[in-house]
Amino acid sequence: MKNEALDWARASTFPKIFKLTGGAGSSNVKLIKNQQQANEIIRKAFGKGHSIFDQRKYILQEGISKYRKNKSVISLFKSFYRSLKPVNKDWVNHIEKDYVYFQEFMPGNDYDSRIIVVNQNKVFGYKRFNREKDFRASGSGNFEHYHPQNVDERVLKIALEIARKLKMNSVAYDFIYDKDDQPIIIEITFAYGTKGANKSPGYWDENLEWHDGILDKFPYWMVEQIIKKVNNRK
Repeated sequence: MKNEALDWARASTFPKIFKLTGGAGSSNVKLIKNQQQANEIIRKAFGKGHSIFDQRKYILQEGISKYRKNKSVISLFKSFYRSLKPVNKDWVNHIEKDYVYFQEFMPGNDYDSRIIVVNQNKVFGYKRFNREKDFRASGSGNFEHYHPQNVDERVLKIALEIARKLKMNSVAYDFIYDKDDQPIIIEITFAYGTKGANKSPGYWDENLEWHDGILDKFPYWMVEQIIKKVNNRK
């Protein structure tokens, strides 16, 4: 498999995006600029493997990034403190190996769209703007909620359709656009943060009709759906 991956890199064009199967806040997303970098990634993947999460390094980098943005000394000290706390060793020591995963790099995207579908019939989301001088949006902390007047309905339709086909009651997608301005999914997850989601000003139903109201308690929808299903089985 390693040789097949090296052959792929030799015949491919760059840049490409390298990802691991796990991670959060763009911690395991890298821009691979040339074949040499791709070969290094591949040999490591089929050798000692990639650590899924360098928690201390990630926390420090995020703290410094947020300090540069907000100039908050308190936030910076909190990051240093968190980097010294005991970490989840099982998570930190976990090694991903014997595979590589690359995606096409889509230039010209200064944000991605985090779209969430709950119970296959409620959809909402927000723009996540890229970090400064970076191609990654996840974890930037800079977002803008979607309203009926500023959303691309194509992403809503795609998100609802896939949620129904996969029968998922809680799913979040990350969309960007290709060179033809078509929305494409770059990630999908059932585990997502609520910091931006629970302040959304409303949601669309399955008919794409808008409903006003801050979604600070949207996880309750999932609980209500589970209770309903349990009661129907009695």
